[in-house]
Amino acid sequence: YKRDEYTKKTTYFHKNTNERKIIENGSYRLEQTYELRNGFLTKKVSYDSKGEVIGLIERFDLIEGDDGTYNYISFFENYSTEMETSTSVIHDKSDFRLRNLITAYGVYIALMLLLIVAAVVTPNLFEKETLAVMFRQCAQLGIIAIGQTMVMLVAGLDLSVGGVIVMTSMVVAEVSNGRNEMIPAAVVVALIIGMLIGLGNGLLVTKRKVPPLVATLVMLFLVQGAQQAFTRGVPSGFVPEALGIVNQSWGFLSIPLLIWIGLNAVFLVILKGTTYGRRIYATGSNPEAARLTGIPVNLIKISVYVLASGLAVISGVVLTGYVGYVDRFIATGLDLDSIAAAVVGGTAFFGGRGGLLGTIAGVLIIQVLSTMVVLIGLEIETQFIIKGLVILAAVTLYGLAQKKDS
Repeated sequence: YKRDEYTKKTTYFHKNTNERKIIENGSYRLEQTYELRNGFLTKKVSYDSKGEVIGLIERFDLIEGDDGTYNYISFFENYSTEMETSTSVIHDKSDFRLRNLITAYGVYIALMLLLIVAAVVTPNLFEKETLAVMFRQCAQLGIIAIGQTMVMLVAGLDLSVGGVIVMTSMVVAEVSNGRNEMIPAAVVVALIIGMLIGLGNGLLVTKRKVPPLVATLVMLFLVQGAQQAFTRGVPSGFVPEALGIVNQSWGFLSIPLLIWIGLNAVFLVILKGTTYGRRIYATGSNPEAARLTGIPVNLIKISVYVLASGLAVISGVVLTGYVGYVDRFIATGLDLDSIAAAVVGGTAFFGGRGGLLGTIAGVLIIQVLSTMVVLIGLEIETQFIIKGLVILAAVTLYGLAQKKDS
């Protein structure tokens, strides 16, 4: 809640609620806009007094402590120096609603429109066999996109997930060497190595202050170099036959799809219903405020990189079981596609905004588009062009909404 010094009224704010007040008192017109989202309360004040307009943002970063209490730190900054006098400082309500609609529901509206277009252009997309293949591909990409979303929520990026997937395939084949009873041991070894890679990413970003793009790209090169040195360019070992269980399906439902649904459910609860999840959002939105309220910012960042690598290992196991042999090109494009899915789903590059529900819709959009391109019979180059245009459109729309909002 916040005490309003103009009206001497205490206002209580609830999650996902917006409040706008306009107060006119002779010589000035006052606008106050309150918004509470992901634990952050922003109060915007604009007023016109004797021809002078002042814009001010007061931001309250609310951080939940372990004892259930909340601490907050206020930040002030000017947000407008070129506003006109009188009522020009008040935005049109319809524009305000449109921006909220784009930000909150844009990706879901886009998905629905895409499905309608698919029903007209490629109706065979909705056949049972086609849906089974598409949802399997959604699961393989979606598992990686969960980790990518969490990394982006702390203003990070992970380009090493492709290397982790290939490493997983090689480790499973080498450790098990085709023996079914060695599958658990092989998966454990792959998880340990994968999480160590994630730990390396997190330490480079937090301790050495290396930009996430550079840190994870360097880690990708290191992993690929280690793979080449260990296998001498020729992967050995055999994938256990029992790992082919991931190919089982019932209609359009499959083992990978069920795994993806289960992991989404778990991480949705973590992000939305736990202190750890709220600290992820706090770290991404304002790391300095989070640090001042006692949140171990570096530890939070390291942990999401470790989780992202662990999820990449799970996706690698699924892909290896599906393919049935070791392939060093098994993860081609999945790293960038996972970033694209998160961005299309509304997760911001600068952190603190987005979520898994949007990423799920982003994964579906990318895979529906890819499947439509194949069914129409277009070249693979066209698929890349379409993906690029979709990402560009999503970033542009979200950018315009945020620019108008600020």
